[in-house]
Amino acid sequence: MDFFKEWQFMEEPEELEFKLIEKLKGSGYFVVAEIDVQNIIRKNFNRDIGYFRILEVCKPLAALELIGTDKLSGLFVPCKVNIFENGKSSILRIILLDEVTKNYIANQYEIFNKFQHELIEIIDNFHQAQQGR
Repeated sequence: MDFFKEWQFMEEPEELEFKLIEKLKGSGYFVVAEIDVQNIIRKNFNRDIGYFRILEVCKPLAALELIGTDKLSGLFVPCKVNIFENGKSSILRIILLDEVTKNYIANQYEIFNKFQHELIEIIDNFHQAQQGR
């Protein structure tokens, strides 16, 4: 089983990030943190790794369903989304639930799985729309 899902886009990463955030907001998700890894590396190590962002994405309903019944589930909320440049394209990745995680959240796996599939479907649809224009 892969531990991540990946999509390739032909947009510049900045444009991709902006459009993705708008799509997620329209689907009930919030970006609760945006980490500019490129800038952090540049400032601290004087190196340029190219565009790289980590978005912490959360759907309030998911947080309520998960954390509302089991505080341990808070360790797995929000979802991480990576956007980075790859030559003339951009890559978007999300981490997937793995077998180890399933052991910790066994009683809430179905809830996690439901929202993970929803996020994948949103990004799949977004990817298809972007590729079709």
